[in-house]
Amino acid sequence: MWLSILLILLVAVWLFLPRLGWMRFDKAVEALRSGGVLVDVRTPAEYATDRIKGAENIPLSELEEGVRRAGCKADRPVLLYCASGMRSGTARRRLKALGFAEAGNLGSFARARKIVDAAGHPASSPES
Repeated sequence: MWLSILLILLVAVWLFLPRLGWMRFDKAVEALRSGGVLVDVRTPAEYATDRIKGAENIPLSELEEGVRRAGCKADRPVLLYCASGMRSGTARRRLKALGFAEAGNLGSFARARKIVDAAGHPASSPES
């Protein structure tokens, strides 16, 4: 019995923990509409297989240098996503530590695409 309860708790944590740090959907849409920069922190190989048009690919391993190279500003929203929301959560914490007060974690690739679509952002059509 205890093993079953522990297993259920572990599954619940695994499923819902990444979402705890995700930016609210409506707030993310507004940040994107107001000129937020969309940043994909997945690897270049992941980015090459499927991407959201207009997103900057800045792998987590190159985050600090990449945001400077991409011209991201600390006073402008930086909206991060990855495959599941875990790496983008890490990226958000790192950017906050660097002074990017409006860094937000959109979560997973699928959720980021929904946010981009809802915002009517030019990035809403997939890249070919």
